[in-house]
Amino acid sequence: MRPEGPDVHLYRRMAAALTARIRRLTGADDRTLAEMYRQFEPLGVAAGLPPRNEQARREWIKRSLEHEINFGAFSPNGELAGHCFLAADGPGSAEMAVFVHQNFRNQGVGRQLIRAAIQEACRKHIQRVWTMTSADNLAALALLKRCGFRTTQRSVTAFDLELELEPACAAAAPHGATD
Repeated sequence: MRPEGPDVHLYRRMAAALTARIRRLTGADDRTLAEMYRQFEPLGVAAGLPPRNEQARREWIKRSLEHEINFGAFSPNGELAGHCFLAADGPGSAEMAVFVHQNFRNQGVGRQLIRAAIQEACRKHIQRVWTMTSADNLAALALLKRCGFRTTQRSVTAFDLELELEPACAAAAPHGATD
C-alpha cells in the first residue's frame, strides 16, 4: 500500500535514507568534485559558494582540497553525494563547509559528513567549529542544530552557528576512552 496525504514526503525521505561511504578527499579527487559541483544546485547562494563560474569553481575546489579535514560521501553506486571540509581560521578553530548534491538531500548524507568532520576535528584537538547558513535554508539549520551546533548570531539573511568541541568530543568518545 502506498502512503498518501501530508506525511507522504516524510515517509519517502525515511524510506530513502542513504548509508553513504564516507572517505577522505585529496587533491586526486578534484575531477570527481568538479563533476559533482558542475551539476550542483543552487550555485552561489551560500556566501557565493560553490562559485557559479566554472573556472572560479575549479580554483575553489583546488583550494578546498588543500584543507586537512576533507571528506566526501559516496552513494552505493559510487556517485559523489556530498562534500564537507574544515578550514582552520585560528588556533583551535575552524570553519565548516558542507554541500550535499540535490539528488541526495534529506537522506542523512549531511549528517554523516558532519559526523566524520567533527570526529576528525576532535582527533586534531580543534576546540571550536563554526559555520554559516542562509536564513531561508531551514533544512541546513535543522541539521546543524541536530548535530549540536548552537546559533551565535542571527540576521535577516543568515545564521552563524558554532559547536564547542570539548563536550562534543567527550560525548562522541567510546565509554572510558580519553585522548
